[in-house]
Amino acid sequence: MPIFFQILTRSILPLLLTLQFGCQTLHRHVAEDEPVFPDWVIYDGVTGGEISWNQMVGSVLSSQIILVGERHDDAIAHELEQRLVEELLAGFPNSAVTMEMFERDEQVFLDLFLAQAIDSDALAATTDVRGWGGEENWRLWYLPIVESVRDRVPEGATLLAANSPRSYVRLSRFAGHQVLSEIDQNTLLPLFAIPRDDVDEETYRTRFFEMMGGHAVAGKEEGEGLDIESFFRAQQVWDATMAESVRMALAKHPKVLLIAGDFHIAQNGGVLQRLRHLDPFPVISTISIRPVEDPTSFRTEDAERADFVIYTRADT
Repeated sequence: MPIFFQILTRSILPLLLTLQFGCQTLHRHVAEDEPVFPDWVIYDGVTGGEISWNQMVGSVLSSQIILVGERHDDAIAHELEQRLVEELLAGFPNSAVTMEMFERDEQVFLDLFLAQAIDSDALAATTDVRGWGGEENWRLWYLPIVESVRDRVPEGATLLAANSPRSYVRLSRFAGHQVLSEIDQNTLLPLFAIPRDDVDEETYRTRFFEMMGGHAVAGKEEGEGLDIESFFRAQQVWDATMAESVRMALAKHPKVLLIAGDFHIAQNGGVLQRLRHLDPFPVISTISIRPVEDPTSFRTEDAERADFVIYTRADT
């Protein structure tokens, strides 16, 4: 489901993960004939071979940019993301973490939290981060990641709001990209990036339209209908803004990690394409985290989905 549909429709416990073999054995009562799957398994996205957590981390930390694609309601994915952030900041404490879950006009409140001038209640009240799963899930899923960065701020770490405010995304949907150029962004941090039209997004566009096709048909049956082209314009603003956020962070930090919806990153998604178009030289690693029923079997359709594909147990 595209990211904006997840935003429109969004209204578990934390799991203990071990590093051995890149997966965890699940401890719960099950029926004798019910298979017991690990909570997560990591695969090389090119070969499809299973690898360990340490192998993946060693590889991605050699890159300048790390793009992590998640499904926003995947509790295990958020645990893994926090662990990856901890690994990054342990080795490179002056790195930057960027998150789709915060919008650029919320950076001032994020900075106050990182400076310990406000608490998590104030951060949630002044941003829309609770919209990504609700009050309790924001605390379980995203707050631990933010706190991991805050703990490393004295060593040079920072966390940046990667996303464009939704009002500008909606504007591009209803009025097109050109109208964005009429807005004077007289701020220290521009609130959005205008998508360049010279990026070859044909394959990405096709996947997007296929993804949206079912929703469009359902809407028409209900007499509503969806203009998929307009939604793709909005998607492009998200992609362009997040890519620009990563590039700006890389100008000040040795390594940058972005956490975003999987569709933006996996299978040469829009953020990845625009990053490569903006600057083809940084070394980029991609991770796609997907919930599946059986994490122990690599799916052929996920070959080259990302540099690393992590399957998480879907029934959590």
